[in-house]
Amino acid sequence: MAKKRDKREIRAYADIELAKLLATIASLQDISLSQLINDALELYLQQDKIQALIQKHSLDEINGYDEEK
Repeated sequence: MAKKRDKREIRAYADIELAKLLATIASLQDISLSQLINDALELYLQQDKIQALIQKHSLDEINGYDEEK
């Protein structure tokens, strides 16, 4: 897990129902909402179509993104 200084705040808006669901799931798993969202984004980035986009545009070079994570 990244150290606090290695993190950047990202703001997003979600439908009320989705926000409540995510907060509840995070609570049930005893993790922060931030951790749940980070985990979800990591899974999203692992999708084949997203990996293809990352490779096509050489986005793996941004901020030291490492495919082997």
